[in-house]
Amino acid sequence: MNDRGHGHGPVLVGIDGSTGALAALREAVILAEAFRRPLEAVAVWQPSTSMYDAYYPDAESSPRSVALRNAREASTAAFGAKPPDWFSTRAQQGNPGAVFVEASRTASYLVLGSRGRGGLTTALLGSVSVHCASHARCPVLIVGPDVAETM
Repeated sequence: MNDRGHGHGPVLVGIDGSTGALAALREAVILAEAFRRPLEAVAVWQPSTSMYDAYYPDAESSPRSVALRNAREASTAAFGAKPPDWFSTRAQQGNPGAVFVEASRTASYLVLGSRGRGGLTTALLGSVSVHCASHARCPVLIVGPDVAETM
């Protein structure tokens, strides 16, 4: 895979620690290998709005630390101890939908997991997926819960 990145953006995958995100990562690996693109796993975090965090900050459970841990765990789950050179991770602060839509401007594909809660909550949840599917500048693959359950 020596022609990765020559005029082509990476495959981006959203990572949040869920089983759906891990299923999305597995699908993103398949896409990246098939289309010979670099793969970047992105964990988006938002600052805590809890007043208790200001008084009793716990560095291990800060939103940024959790995002970084999610990225590391996803990398290990997908590739073991040594990921390939065409794979990278990052944690970025911001609104997940806005971060992924902005990143989609230079991406080849965007892959997201779906938690698939069913019923009325399905209409209310999955706002990041819906936002990205509506506004992304690249093709978006949303990996449903049935894929996550079979992996």
